[in-house]
Amino acid sequence: MSDIANELRERSLRAEQEGEPLSLLDDAADEIERLRLTDEERGVLHGLAEDASYRCADFTERVVRGLLERLK
Repeated sequence: MSDIANELRERSLRAEQEGEPLSLLDDAADEIERLRLTDEERGVLHGLAEDASYRCADFTERVVRGLLERLK
């Protein structure tokens, strides 16, 4: 999976070098980075999913695993 935040920043830099500043790309990259989970947060969510699976809490496990997948 490519890093979309880096791709946006590179495109913004190229556009700026060509005289077309695209601050929207930088803003989008900043927002993507802000929303990313840290390794610590991902670890906690993995732990919650595992705990839920042992307690037969299918809904909780499914939600946590869905979050982890979507927030890669």
